[in-house]
Amino acid sequence: MSWFKNLRTAIKFAITFGLCIFLILVLGETSLVSMGRMNRVADSLGNESFRGLSISSDLSEAYNALRLREYKLALNFEKDQSSTLKDIQKYRKQSEKLMADYEKIAKDPIEVGPFNY
Repeated sequence: MSWFKNLRTAIKFAITFGLCIFLILVLGETSLVSMGRMNRVADSLGNESFRGLSISSDLSEAYNALRLREYKLALNFEKDQSSTLKDIQKYRKQSEKLMADYEKIAKDPIEVGPFNY
């Protein structure tokens, strides 16, 4: 360590300043990498969760509309039932498509369970 004592003060300051700059750069790079990783995790978590929530909400609405049309058909509320039958087919196809979309993103069988009618 005597070699450091023998150096001029200006060189000691330059070495110390250079070491501080190097440590700041390492800390900054580590922070950027960690924040990038956290951002990717937060994006994937948010997108997957909200996508599943949106699909399940749409699926619930489609099932409710389908059941309402089936009740109308069963109770003969309308004289012309062809429009009700078309609506039933439309909502059935929409429900099947939404269920297939939801099953693609569901990771656990329990998540699919509430929609197995």
